[in-house]
Amino acid sequence: MIKLKDILKELDYGNELFTDLSVEDYNHEVYLYSKELPSLLSKWGLKGEENTKEEDKLLVNISKYIETANSKHKGNLSPYLNELLALKSKFPYILDPFYSKKNIKEIYRGMSLKINKVAPLFEKWWEENEEKPLDEIFSELRKKYTPNFAPSPLGAFAEVIYYGNQGKNLNKGFEYNQMVKSRNKDFMSFSIDLRVAGDFATGVNNDNLPTDMVGVVVGINALDNSSKLLFNPDFLNTMRKDNEDEIMYVGNEIFANKIYLTNYDSIFRVLKNLYDKA
Repeated sequence: MIKLKDILKELDYGNELFTDLSVEDYNHEVYLYSKELPSLLSKWGLKGEENTKEEDKLLVNISKYIETANSKHKGNLSPYLNELLALKSKFPYILDPFYSKKNIKEIYRGMSLKINKVAPLFEKWWEENEEKPLDEIFSELRKKYTPNFAPSPLGAFAEVIYYGNQGKNLNKGFEYNQMVKSRNKDFMSFSIDLRVAGDFATGVNNDNLPTDMVGVVVGINALDNSSKLLFNPDFLNTMRKDNEDEIMYVGNEIFANKIYLTNYDSIFRVLKNLYDKA
């Protein structure tokens, strides 16, 4: 059995990391969709070199996780991440997010949180930005409600918020300043693009999500967590068809500065929670 320290010794001896364009694992081509990697390597001053055998295996594990983030691929990747952090200063163009061509200040993750943590933040935001109190609006909506009316008045109200000026203001987010935790004990994936994380938050709001939960995007200060952030998103984008600007945080708990409600379903869930209590 090859030990992790031996893999890293091979990696550490190379002049470049993961720059072999010919890597294949059966029919799995690591750079299958990439047209940009050669130009990136040139821009970074990297010539490309043949990977070691174990470097190839690790690169394929990364790429398989990027394509399908299931528990098997997470498990195959997790044991290497702390060691890759130790190599970040030697291979910054590949491993350091701040070597991206994009200016990274905040990173984002779509996830679920308890509604009772999110609803009060929405209620406070409404009080600070809107003249008409929510209780008064809810009272008016109850008068409009009939069992056979579709969509519900509350749903129509959520649509007005999402598609109107309030929705634009929601893009600024709410101050949160609490720790958030992932079920994956080893690492968390983030995007440097709020819209990408918003798509994941939308997917969270499915029929299996408990009624006391809601899909949100958490915003994290990137510089405050730089020591545990891994991978240049420009590099990881070469492994997928659609850019997700993904990076990884080594650890399963992180301080979230903000929360964003980025989709209709989340706004409706929060409104329904407040409506039922009013």
